[in-house]
Amino acid sequence: MQVLPEVLSPFIGEVAALTAAGLWALASVIYGWLGQQISALALNVLKGCAAIAMLLLTIAGVAWVLSERTASLSYAFNPDLLKQGLAWAFVAEICQA
Repeated sequence: MQVLPEVLSPFIGEVAALTAAGLWALASVIYGWLGQQISALALNVLKGCAAIAMLLLTIAGVAWVLSERTASLSYAFNPDLLKQGLAWAFVAEICQA
């Protein structure tokens, strides 16, 4: 399955970098606007919930890709690794505050 057109394939790193920069800028604008509308605590809780949801989607996506490449899902998806990843994400969020 080809995601990018063939012309952009040699520049996948550059496309990824520009996409990340654009999304970062968009998120900054959205969070700046939200920061004026709701309290800082509510904004941080909202950002934390959004981050956890995206992390879970990413972990599930990686597990699905690995399960497609391996014979068993149990090998690709380790619940202990998920718990450790969520624990470290929580610790990182607490340390930022």
